[in-house]
Parts: sequence; C-alpha cells; structure tokens
Amino acid sequence: MKITNKLTSDTKLYFISFVYIVLSLFYVFTIVILLFTSGTIKQELLDNISFVLLPLLLPLLLSFVGLRRLKFDINSKYIKFTSDCIFMSHISDNFSDKTVLKKGDYNSNYESTSILGFKRELVLLYKKNDQHLKKKINISFLSSLERQTLLNNLMD
Repeated sequence: MKITNKLTSDTKLYFISFVYIVLSLFYVFTIVILLFTSGTIKQELLDNISFVLLPLLLPLLLSFVGLRRLKFDINSKYIKFTSDCIFMSHISDNFSDKTVLKKGDYNSNYESTSILGFKRELVLLYKKNDQHLKKKINISFLSSLERQTLLNNLMD
C-alpha cells in the first residue's frame, strides 16, 4: 500500500499565494470604496476599521515563520539544499540560499522550534577546514511525510 501525501509543501505555498492575492484584491476594493464613495458603506467601513485590518495578521504571522521553498537532494557524495524566499527570490539573488555539503563533512542534525512552535528549523552540524560549523534551514512548510523523508535520508 502506497502512502500518498496530498498536503505537500508546494500545495501549501500555492494556497498561501492564493490567500495573498485574495487579501490584496479585498484591500484594493476597500480602498476604492473609501476613496470614491461617501455613503453608508464608507461609514460602516470606517466605523469597523479594526475588523477591516484584522486579515493583515495572517501575512504578519507568516512573515515570522518565513515563506521559503525548500528543495533538497541527498546523494551518496553530497547533500544539497536550496532555499528560496517565494516572493523576493524573483527580484534578487540575496533571498536564495544554496548549501552543498560533502557526506564526510556532515556530522549530525537536530530540529529547533521557535515563535510558539510555528517556525521549525533543521540545524546541520558539519566540519569544514577543521572548524565545526552549523547551518540552519527553515523546514516550516514541509509536511510531516516530507520532513520524515528528509531526516531518514540524512541518517543514511
């Protein structure tokens, strides 16, 4: 029996992108109403401005977590991680991170959580040029099956 995972990280990122587009359209529509009308709808929006601004908490929360697309390739010779910010990596290369480690340099790993458990990071401990270094990789949007597959491949 094959285990299928319908909620992959790519599915989550497409859903979040859709939510961002819907929120943007909502606020454009709200601004148009506020600027070009003078009726009761405008007055109701101004009276309940706290409820209008409430959906802005979602992007604020997700900015703490970090919206990053993670790709990993684990070979017999090396471990390669590519992590891109889903919005800003198209604009500048400063928002993408590529890590390549030799299998012999890799020592161990552990998971760390922060910000009330929303942000999960995989911390890789490795040795390079006789120095012990660590690299943090954001794995917040990996599903449990993807995360388990990653950890199992790292242990091999």
